[in-house]
Amino acid sequence: MSTPATKEEVDQPGPGTRPSSSARLASLDGIRAVAVLAVMFFHFGQGWIPGGYMGVDVFFVLSGFLITTILVQKAPERFDARSFWERRARRLFPALAVMLVVVFLFALTVPALEQSAIRGQGIATVFYVNNWWLLASGSEYFADFQSLSPLLHTWTLSVEEQWYVLLPLLLMLLIALKRFDWPVLIVTFIGLALISASWTVLLAARGASVDRLYLGTDTRAQQLLLGGLLGVIGARAVARGHSRIRFAGRWAGQIGMAGLVGLLAMFVFWPEGRLVAAQLPLAAVASVMLIIGALDPGAKISRWLSVRPLAAIGLISYGLYLWHWPIAVMIGDDQTNVATPVRLILTFAIATVSYIFLETPIRRGRVRLRWFLLLPVVLVALAVICTPKASEASYARALPEHAAPPFSGSGRTVFFVGDSVSGSMWLPAAGTPRNDIAVTGSFLLSCPLFDLDMVAGGATVKADEDIDCPAWEQQWRGDMESMAPDIGVFVGTSSWQFDVLDDNGELQPFGSEGYTARIRTALDEALGDFSADTVAITSVPCTTLPSNPVNDPKNDRRRTAFLNDLLRAYAQEHGYEFVDLGSVTCTPDPSGLYIDGLHFSPEGAREVWDRLRPQLLALP
Repeated sequence: MSTPATKEEVDQPGPGTRPSSSARLASLDGIRAVAVLAVMFFHFGQGWIPGGYMGVDVFFVLSGFLITTILVQKAPERFDARSFWERRARRLFPALAVMLVVVFLFALTVPALEQSAIRGQGIATVFYVNNWWLLASGSEYFADFQSLSPLLHTWTLSVEEQWYVLLPLLLMLLIALKRFDWPVLIVTFIGLALISASWTVLLAARGASVDRLYLGTDTRAQQLLLGGLLGVIGARAVARGHSRIRFAGRWAGQIGMAGLVGLLAMFVFWPEGRLVAAQLPLAAVASVMLIIGALDPGAKISRWLSVRPLAAIGLISYGLYLWHWPIAVMIGDDQTNVATPVRLILTFAIATVSYIFLETPIRRGRVRLRWFLLLPVVLVALAVICTPKASEASYARALPEHAAPPFSGSGRTVFFVGDSVSGSMWLPAAGTPRNDIAVTGSFLLSCPLFDLDMVAGGATVKADEDIDCPAWEQQWRGDMESMAPDIGVFVGTSSWQFDVLDDNGELQPFGSEGYTARIRTALDEALGDFSADTVAITSVPCTTLPSNPVNDPKNDRRRTAFLNDLLRAYAQEHGYEFVDLGSVTCTPDPSGLYIDGLHFSPEGAREVWDRLRPQLLALP
């Protein structure tokens, strides 16, 4: 997230150069405004801007340009990395700290799984490593999470802060090697950018996930380095006595206009989360072109970007970016039915107050370094204190190995099969042996029971390609056959409450004849080889997930009722038993059963088991 550099940082001439104008470059603030508005409208669910997330690409390039310009102008004679890092800390950390405090307090009101995400991402954000934390924790950035985190967007701050650390170290190395000169700088930036771009293509060719390509500092480096290359070229021009803010002569305006058109086209037409290896360099080149035009005060594009409304938005762009996503999560449509304009107004109000009363006074004052050393400790402690239920989230992730555990208890043997919702239901029963019923089962997180392509929020939802779901299916079928349970239980799930694709790839809307036929075919495939004396199908539990385009169909009780009627009829036609859990899972407010609106908590699972056990024992 590129933040407006201070007047002293932007306008400080290098040794032996003539000073540039002391006027702030409002056109660069205009670029910030375009970028942050694109991101905000994308995150606020505006379907007309599916590529709005690429506003962060613009920020990376702009940050690369500005920070490199600042540092290269001062090096090597007046290069002071510590002073630079302190200025960046004063500029960035106070506003971030306030936002984190608000989010941590909000965490007290959310379920365990969301608390776990906030704790992990919050601590990672404090130390500016959230992009790598998201990758390490298996988060899917472009998926609509079952539990939305208000800190999901801070990965960009982590990438930028890593840039703020690594760039001065690179320049210090060149100074130490006595190779700090313009040709070496230009070759270094070009070479590193090419390495980053090539590495990204290689990762994509090897099947790396979209998230790995999108969130990695190594893959994002090409954008920062291209912006940095522009900064080096500009600083070189100043050193030769030219104006620092002119590139490409009389063609600057046309180049900038082409860059703006290219970016706007990508915002509107680029498919969400697709072709990342191509997106990163293309968006970076378009951003460089836009900056070239913006830096020419005589260019029409520069005057457009300098209009007061855009420049004013650019001034508070850091606060807008910090606050827009937490606001979208904390007071989104699922809780207050607040329209996007109202959320925009609230975001602008908080960002303006933050800029005037927090960011500017601290940036201009003298804040001792020890306070910045203390803040992370306080924030980490607050993250832990405000997420007391985070440890419970491990329950939903406590998955058995592919092989089903031995039966727990004695009596009638029951083997459960389903997705992770199924596991959250039977694991507590398996942990409490009884003498009238013995329980085991198999499930694997992110693996559906059968291969079914569903369409949610306009995107096709498939099993995670990084997980070997077919191997798991072979394993549970083999386990069931060898264990020969008295009862095999197939647990229904709200994950089927979407439109589906048939075998020909045609869309079959939920509730249509085509949808019903596809579900029946999938059930035939899943249940045809159930190695149990009695086969039972449970009803689909009602969910209480946070509202968003993916979760809303799962929460729709009319869809749940339709699917349960379909399952009941299918069971009767095939001689299977149907076990109805509606009396406990579809009450007016079943939220107390879940840790996240979907997976049962240990206490909720025991409550469901108290209703389920007698029904299982009564089966023939």
